[in-house]
Parts: sequence; C-alpha cells; structure tokens
Amino acid sequence: MPYTFKSKDVAKALVHVGNREMARKAVNPNLLGTEIITVKTPVAGIDAIAGVVCSSAECNLAYVNKSGELVDDPNVTKVVVYNTTGEDIAGDQYIAATRQRGVWVASTGGGGGTSISMFVSSSSIPADSEGTANDRTYDGTSWTTGTESFTIVNPWSDAVSTGKKLTAYKHSSGKWIMIQAECEDA
Repeated sequence: MPYTFKSKDVAKALVHVGNREMARKAVNPNLLGTEIITVKTPVAGIDAIAGVVCSSAECNLAYVNKSGELVDDPNVTKVVVYNTTGEDIAGDQYIAATRQRGVWVASTGGGGGTSISMFVSSSSIPADSEGTANDRTYDGTSWTTGTESFTIVNPWSDAVSTGKKLTAYKHSSGKWIMIQAECEDA
C-alpha cells in the first residue's frame, strides 16, 4: 500500500532518512549487484594510502568504443577514485574501479610502485632548488604538453632552463623529483 504526503518536503525528508539508515546497515552485495568501471588516472596518478587516510584523484571515465579501443573523454565525466593500497597508482593509466558503498575505489595496486612521468619545464629550475613544469604525454603517435603545473625539485648541481624535457618521480611530499633532463645547449 503506497503512502502519500501533502508536502513534497516531508516525502523528501523521509527518503533521505531511509537512505541514511540503509547506508549504516551491511547489505548483501548480491542484492545490489557489483559495478566496476574503467577510468584513466590523471597525469599525477593517485598517491598511496597514508596511515588510514586514502588518497584520491579525479579520473576520466573510460569505455570501449565500437572499434574495440579503450578511450576516455577528459571533457565529459570525471569520477573521484580512492586508492586504498600502499602503492602509488601511476598517472595516465587505465585502471578498474569498484563502487563500494557509494565510493569508487581503485581495484588495482600501483602497477609497479613509484610514478614516473614526463614534463616540460615551464620555468627555470635552479640547481639544488625547485621550479615548475607541465605534464607531457604520448598517445602512441605524438607528444602533448598539458597545462597543469607541477613543482619539480632539481637535486642536481646544474640548472635546467625553461622549455626543457625532463622525467621525474613522485615523492611522498607531492612534489616531483627530477631524474633526468634534456641537455642544455652549448
């Protein structure tokens, strides 16, 4: 027997309370079904869990197109995905994510540990100091320089000028530590 209310606000409040109470109870996953999606991680990847605090990042929803290719559209749907593992999840990678009580959780570990990425320096990066760089990605045929800026730590005794290609690994501080850089002109 359905219930009716004269006020829509009362009905909405009851739905809200019911949903909140259901979220507190253990629910048989067979009754809800399991939902798994594929996402593409951002260039910076998703950091490992720190103690009991999970890291997260906005990822692009991906799908298999009619040609059987795995693709994503960065201008369409973004999904926040949490990393519950002790390993960083590499950037610019397709991974699976599973819905757990309304939250998307990465279904995979880090895929090899420390994230290493390509960049182009957007400022001069002095020796033994910090500067900035933009992400650089390869789609299989060409390179693209992004607009997102990252802090790069230069541990070397030589400066890196603006516009130079470099590789760096992600440090637990959130900064990127330079591994190598394009040679400077003589």
